[in-house]
Amino acid sequence: MAYEESANMTFVRRATSVPVPRVYAALRLPPWILWWRRGWEWGKTRRYPDTAFIFMERVDGESLDIQTWLSLDDPVRVRIITQLHNYISQLRSLTPPPGTLIGSVAGLPVSDDRLAQGWPTDEQAGVSGPYADESELNSALRRQHDVSEFPPNVAESHSQSHPLVFTHGDIDLRNVMVKGDKVVALIDWEASGWFPAHWEYLKAHWVPTVHDKEHEWRDRIKEIVTPYEMERAADKDVVLHLIDELRWH
Repeated sequence: MAYEESANMTFVRRATSVPVPRVYAALRLPPWILWWRRGWEWGKTRRYPDTAFIFMERVDGESLDIQTWLSLDDPVRVRIITQLHNYISQLRSLTPPPGTLIGSVAGLPVSDDRLAQGWPTDEQAGVSGPYADESELNSALRRQHDVSEFPPNVAESHSQSHPLVFTHGDIDLRNVMVKGDKVVALIDWEASGWFPAHWEYLKAHWVPTVHDKEHEWRDRIKEIVTPYEMERAADKDVVLHLIDELRWH
């Protein structure tokens, strides 16, 4: 997905003032190089796609995490949140070209765990899209199950039509690089592209809870991007329904 991610990064650098590392090159290496390095017998038993690398600018800063976030006083948190709100607003103000598909800026798939149609053992598990419209995206989220199989709020949510906006797709602390109280980079653009307006908020919550005070970050997400609580709750019900189905099969 290096080419898709690098295209997203280059587009954002050109169209906004969002701090994104400069991309110098994106290169793809064929699987046989890994086999040569690790042995033919190792390679024969595995199905790996081409290995890709992005060569980019090194940013002078550090990624946030929940421990660092908790250590910051509130005025510093407010300054970081204000910058993030500005940057995400810039992304969402961009106008998609006519005929834009739901997917990367180049009209290609994205790497997104929530959209993944395969399982972790499948080499294509994390590659998803593009989608012709929001209805097709919603069908993918339901794994092609009919909406009548889910709680009523899912039908309500999946009947909505949202405008397409440019979306980072993974606004989490680990993807925010700071130096002091200044945001110096947003990183990890592999899930980015044109998506319905609620997707940014939904995906910002699609992160495992690893700390009992994680809410001190999650509760601030609504200050960064417009909240879509109905859609978020419906998507949670979709996931729980699909997990229950797997449990009983």
